Amino acid sequence: MKKLILISLFLCGFCSAYSQQDCCDRVEKQALVIDSLQNKVIKPLENEVSKLQEQIGGLAEQIAELNQQLSEKDEQISAEKQKHEQELREEKGKNEALENFFNIYKNKNFDDLIKTSTKLSVQRDMQLVGDDAEVSPVLLDLEIYFNAEELLTKRFNATQINNARRQLNQINRQSALFNQLKENVEYYKDFNDELKRTIEKLVDLDRRKVADGDVELQKLKFQEIISELSNYMYNYYDYGNYPYLSDIVLEIIKRKQPNADADISDILSRL
Repeated sequence: MKKLILISLFLCGFCSAYSQQDCCDRVEKQALVIDSLQNKVIKPLENEVSKLQEQIGGLAEQIAELNQQLSEKDEQISAEKQKHEQELREEKGKNEALENFFNIYKNKNFDDLIKTSTKLSVQRDMQLVGDDAEVSPVLLDLEIYFNAEELLTKRFNATQINNARRQLNQINRQSALFNQLKENVEYYKDFNDELKRTIEKLVDLDRRKVADGDVELQKLKFQEIISELSNYMYNYYDYGNYPYLSDIVLEIIKRKQPNADADISDILSRL
């Protein structure tokens, strides 16, 4: 019996020792497996996670940069849109102003256009109008008018006057001012020649009579001078339409009033 008990205890001890050894072996194997998993799986996964986190950080920066670029692009598009809208408004305003400008020349009569225009304004407006079929002919006629009118402020030139007459005769406008100018140009030579004859009479008077500082003789001679000029102004009462000639008449009076003997022969060379 004792042997049986001892054998049983021995077997139990042996089994217990064997079980403990087996358990240790399994623990060691599990540790090896865990180490293997740590090295082969977990660490690579951790590395991949770390790389992914870095990529995510880079993507976040790129997204922020893209958002900034989108914001700037939106602002640029908004500014361009506002600029375009402003240009459209300005263009519309210009078109309306240009239309109003065209209507002035289309709707006003020729006399009113003459009164409210100058040679310079007409030349400026011709550049704006271009070859508009309605307005351009009006401006061309106004330019011819002012060019012809300007000749009356200058010394008589037969060639220029004849050219002006030809151009004026080609214009068909209902206008009192235009008709008057045509007449003035037509008779410029007559007014010029008669003034020349009048001055020749005064030059002859200077040769025949000399006041020589005498008050009474000065008065009498000046009256005779005024009489000759008055005859011219009476018979050619429209001489005021010829600025060049009327200025000469005034110059003669200014010279002769203080001194009836003042020489005016040089004026003949200006006619």
